[in-house]
Amino acid sequence: MCDQEDDDPARDEAYCRLESEADALGQQIRAIEDSLSVWPPELMAQAGCVVYVDNDGTAAVKRGLLRPEDRADIAQAARQASEDGDHGSLVSLPSAKTRPVHSEKLMRRLTAHRVAAVQAELLARPDVALAAVTAHLAGNIFQHELRFDYRASDVLSISATDGATDLRAAAEDMETSPAWAQLQAERAAWIERLPKQPEAIFGWVLAQDQATALQLLTFVVAVTVKGISGSETDQPCNGAIAQALGLDMTRWWSATGPSYLDHVSRARVIEVVTEAVDANAASPLVGLKKDAVVAGAVQAMAESGWLPACLRTQVPKPASVHNAGSGNDAGDLAAADTDAATVA
Repeated sequence: MCDQEDDDPARDEAYCRLESEADALGQQIRAIEDSLSVWPPELMAQAGCVVYVDNDGTAAVKRGLLRPEDRADIAQAARQASEDGDHGSLVSLPSAKTRPVHSEKLMRRLTAHRVAAVQAELLARPDVALAAVTAHLAGNIFQHELRFDYRASDVLSISATDGATDLRAAAEDMETSPAWAQLQAERAAWIERLPKQPEAIFGWVLAQDQATALQLLTFVVAVTVKGISGSETDQPCNGAIAQALGLDMTRWWSATGPSYLDHVSRARVIEVVTEAVDANAASPLVGLKKDAVVAGAVQAMAESGWLPACLRTQVPKPASVHNAGSGNDAGDLAAADTDAATVA
């Protein structure tokens, strides 16, 4: 049922129509899935189901659940059914859940180092900081025209939250990071310069030259950059800023025992050495205990500059030009950023 309220009746009507169409399409998808999900009796004897209350309060059934010890037998039965020509009676068996390469804790540690590096890189790029904060404000101003999925809750909706506490919480080795050291040195310098009373800061900034004010804005934007995550994603939320900065994480982080190798399996360490160097470098590590494997990997990878995927900076795609009357400065900056982007 559509309960969307808006000041624009036409938008209300369009929203309700699209919602109804989405509900109808969802029902069609479920009907198609149900028609394809027919289990032969011999497999139903081994597969199970769970009855539960769905989000809308109705009863729902999750079918096709298998015990791990039964999976091989059922897969064999599925192959036999296929060989016998019974193609219409069996859907694809549910696949086993793939275990992620990195644990949630390690992903948070790694992405915390990435966030610190983006922040440190941003200190020297007020142009990117200005673009980031301007884009954030523009998103709030034009949210209706651009049909965003949320509304600004206040007349002026902007805040700044220092991310230092989150970085240290996610990575206990953060204080050994060169990015962290640079950020804290910059922080100390501003603390020394700024008035000690919050109400006096505006007047102080107003009295400074534009370059000083812009550099302060750059620091404030830098330390608000987010992106700590416990899961592996194709594109981190700070990816666009990292691309604009040409972020090269090899300047800020390297794979050592404490930073990475101690936290993954022995097999993963050997896999990393193979990727970073070659199979010849990895082969002597096979069969060794974990400590020896890590020590050998650190030595083999010393000059490789290897990075896990979550710390690599993707090459940005060329931006589409929508307004031919715009100036060339943005295009020139985008081209320069593309040239500077690094893929480890």
